[in-house]
Amino acid sequence: MYRVLLVDDEPIVLETLSKIIPWNTLGCELIGTARNGMDAFNKICDDYPDIVITDIKMPVLSGLELIEKAKKLDVDINFVILSGYDDFSFAQTAMKFGVKYYNLKPVRKEDLIAVLEKAVSELNSRELARLSHERQLIDSLKLPLIKSFLFDACNSPSLTDKAVKNYINLLGFPESNVSCCICTYLEPEFFTMFQAEFCLLQKRHSIPVLWPAFYVTNSFVFLYTAYSLSIQEMLRQFVCSRQYPKQQTELECQFLAFNNSTSAFREIIRKVSRYHTIWIINGTQKPEPVGSASLFTSEIKTEEIKKISTEYEITQFLNDTFDSAMDVESSILQCIRLFFSCSSTTSTLGFGSSSLFLR
Repeated sequence: MYRVLLVDDEPIVLETLSKIIPWNTLGCELIGTARNGMDAFNKICDDYPDIVITDIKMPVLSGLELIEKAKKLDVDINFVILSGYDDFSFAQTAMKFGVKYYNLKPVRKEDLIAVLEKAVSELNSRELARLSHERQLIDSLKLPLIKSFLFDACNSPSLTDKAVKNYINLLGFPESNVSCCICTYLEPEFFTMFQAEFCLLQKRHSIPVLWPAFYVTNSFVFLYTAYSLSIQEMLRQFVCSRQYPKQQTELECQFLAFNNSTSAFREIIRKVSRYHTIWIINGTQKPEPVGSASLFTSEIKTEEIKKISTEYEITQFLNDTFDSAMDVESSILQCIRLFFSCSSTTSTLGFGSSSLFLR
């Protein structure tokens, strides 16, 4: 539901529009009204509306002045202007501030509904674009996220469920119906062929594999969403039917079911953490080796974050956390770990976590 603020110095206009517009049907929620521009600006600061329907001529602060001030605060607010003046100069000024919707009074119900439908459609498109960009960004950070997760999980046996859930949410994994498939006796020289065949199977049958997967000594481990037992049987048949030249042992597979992704990831980490090198597999992309050396970054001391209270302490902490000789990949990994460390301490921090991460 998009939040709407209604602004007009005429009480009858506020009362009438509040009642005649089918807000819920339009996907909107009327969060309040205001009778002058300054009152409206204060409510914008406090309530963060998505759409503001405003008159032009109002006491204290005009509609155009309100738009100018509000756009400096939040450029994404959609304004709908209601005006009793058919003056092109008003429209020109409004357009300068990015306003697209200008209605003359008296406002017809149908006209305002049509304008709100356009505004909602624009907000929907903007939200879809934002989510797409966010997903692309997360996808580009998937490997560093997994590396960060591996580091924290392997080196912090007491890693909290909250921290695990933060990683899982960013990776876009579901909360439930998660199963694990462990393919064993898959020798390294056959892995490339197996990977290509497995990705083809997944694509052909839309198997909901939760990438990335992991390969450790002779074992391919991955999670998938278990909608039905037929998926498990299909995977079993696929694995057991693989035969490669000079393969010494037949492939086998084991299935584990979990109530949630947190439990699933904890079990996978427990299984792979004892190996010196973990290969991260993301679809058909070339496997990324993650060894103990590449996982090494300086320890983030969560207890010290809680004590930070000044700009000087922030600077000192960052200097201690980031080595000047650290490469880009290690720096990205350390940033992600620092973010999760700050997130896990927000409930007890005042100054520390938010200011630290903004730096």
